[in-house]
Amino acid sequence: MHIKVFTTKSCPYCQKLREFLENNHLAYEELDVANSENLDEMIKISEGHQGLPFMVISDDEGGVAKIEGCDEGMLTKLFKDLSC
Repeated sequence: MHIKVFTTKSCPYCQKLREFLENNHLAYEELDVANSENLDEMIKISEGHQGLPFMVISDDEGGVAKIEGCDEGMLTKLFKDLSC
């Protein structure tokens, strides 16, 4: 599983997502959208959405989940389901 997270340094929801991932020992790649190349990539992947944080989860079988925001309950369930 590969987790890519688009964030900004000043976004409190982005910080909440970082803490969730770290507390659950989930490795992730973080891309700061203050960098225009990262922003362009996020807009392309998200099909135009610009809400933060934005996360892309790819599994080994080619499945992809795209998640905007940080709902800890939903994330807990999602990662539990993915680990089965």
